[in-house]
Amino acid sequence: MLPCPLCRCAEVSVLAEIGRRRYFRCGQCEATFLDPAQRPTPEQERRRYDQHNNDPGDAGYRQFLGRLAGPLTERLSGMPGASGLDFGCGPTP
Repeated sequence: MLPCPLCRCAEVSVLAEIGRRRYFRCGQCEATFLDPAQRPTPEQERRRYDQHNNDPGDAGYRQFLGRLAGPLTERLSGMPGASGLDFGCGPTP
């Protein structure tokens, strides 16, 4: 069995198979990850990334980010002292 790519723990199990993709879950840190053999190549990742329009003025982009930001903000607001970090999420701070 392969180790967790995040914490390197060997306690990893199959979480789900969706279509032809196999996902694993780490028993230690609970990271969920795709079978490394099924990940895109760096070239495929770059081609996909280059299709992004990360413009804060684009309503579609803001709507896309809102699918995460809305629920996350709601969850954090119910946790006194909690905060979040937006890391690498677009061209602006």
